[in-house]
Amino acid sequence: MVVPLELATQLVAQHRLALARLLGEIGVAFDATLARWYPVFPDPMQIQGGTLCSDVRTHVLAMNGITSQSTKDAQAPQGASCGPGSTLRMTTGPSSSVRLGDSGLAWARVRHISPQRAEEIGALPPLPMPDSKPGKQMALDDTESEDQRVFGPAGIGDDYDLVVYWWETPGRLSVGGAILSVVADLDTNEEQFLGFAPLPPAIRPKTLAEQQITVEDENDDVRDDFGKFLPEKPSDTGESEA
Repeated sequence: MVVPLELATQLVAQHRLALARLLGEIGVAFDATLARWYPVFPDPMQIQGGTLCSDVRTHVLAMNGITSQSTKDAQAPQGASCGPGSTLRMTTGPSSSVRLGDSGLAWARVRHISPQRAEEIGALPPLPMPDSKPGKQMALDDTESEDQRVFGPAGIGDDYDLVVYWWETPGRLSVGGAILSVVADLDTNEEQFLGFAPLPPAIRPKTLAEQQITVEDENDDVRDDFGKFLPEKPSDTGESEA
């Protein structure tokens, strides 16, 4: 039996680095969106919510190599949340939606909520997994033990969904935080938050300027290492030049 709070905590621990990078990407995308619209909306609260969320999603997807012209085989750059070596991969759907998936096919959506809603969710107690509702089709692997399932954790997509929710600080000054939540009856009047775990501290991707500094530092290190193999100058050995 899946315990929602334990599932969320386990998945955050399993994908800790990727989720930290994801939160960093959301932060960079959020800042870029505010900067883009500043000439029109100097007060961030003037930006319509749909515009803000759409721009953030587009930025996050782009940072993972996903654009309107990319193919399914497109590779995210090194250091991206879903880049080479990551435990997660990213896909997109209608309206530039962002979805995360792992090798066990545990899929999560990425969505925005208001700071007020985040505060309300934080005060909710964890709940047990609800019973499957009558009329729902049983998953093909429901008779298998949990460690042998190939369609993700038991009940996912039927009894509950995984959602990464992020929110901004009051006044929309920056990203305030994010959680991985287990939600039953998503997008219905009976929606319930069963449990959640906070994402780890953000790891922001390096800016172009920071990347250039890193390259220059690496070049300096290479020159220093190469210099160790050069013959010493006469002045270095104490010998006089001829």
